[in-house]
Amino acid sequence: MNARSRIIVTDAATEPLFSSEARGVRLQAKVCSLPSTPLTDSLGNFVGMMPTHCRPGGAMLPEWELVDNLAASLLAKISAREP
Repeated sequence: MNARSRIIVTDAATEPLFSSEARGVRLQAKVCSLPSTPLTDSLGNFVGMMPTHCRPGGAMLPEWELVDNLAASLLAKISAREP
């Protein structure tokens, strides 16, 4: 999160950061990879992560840049509504 860059878990079955329960839930849902896109406000402050769960064959593609753009656009709209 401090790097403000996408984090990619490439193999949910072997990721050591997941508990066995979390791993089991992901495997039961047939999730194999988890890219997470950082969300920052217009000042560059980190406000959260947007995880995306991919099934087999849903690896990172060039189109994932669209996810970044959509996340940034959504966050900008939400921020504009805040007082």
